[in-house]
Amino acid sequence: MASRFCPFCGEAITSSADVCPKCYRKIPNMDESVPTPKESRKEGRTQFEPQTPKTAPDGKIALFLALIPGLVGLLGLGQIYRNPRNIGGYIILLIGLGFFIGIISLTFGIGPGFLITFFMKISILPLSIIYGLMYIGAALDVILKSLIVKVRF
Repeated sequence: MASRFCPFCGEAITSSADVCPKCYRKIPNMDESVPTPKESRKEGRTQFEPQTPKTAPDGKIALFLALIPGLVGLLGLGQIYRNPRNIGGYIILLIGLGFFIGIISLTFGIGPGFLITFFMKISILPLSIIYGLMYIGAALDVILKSLIVKVRF
């Protein structure tokens, strides 16, 4: 049962929590200074005004890390930069590296015969399409999450 709120993001937390489950910041003890609610101009109600962390990730850097390294097989760096605790960015990185290494090895690999080489070259197209879609998806993920953060109230 929630008996207090996180002073940084406003998430309802239990009284025994040391760390907020939403923003992962250390919850100060009752004797430490805690930000007070701000009086709202609308309707005269008190409203919580969350503090922004001092080291908030920059959206432009995350977008740069999603686009440029993705050209050489490093997908997911934008997601890792945005939230290093989320495992999704690491999974995208490993899968992207696997596809990129597969494409490179099939492109420059030489098979023992004409038929094997032909099928190796044909398999490059679907792998490249899948990798291209993953690249676009990783970039869109970074772009949309930065837009959602800006639209939040």
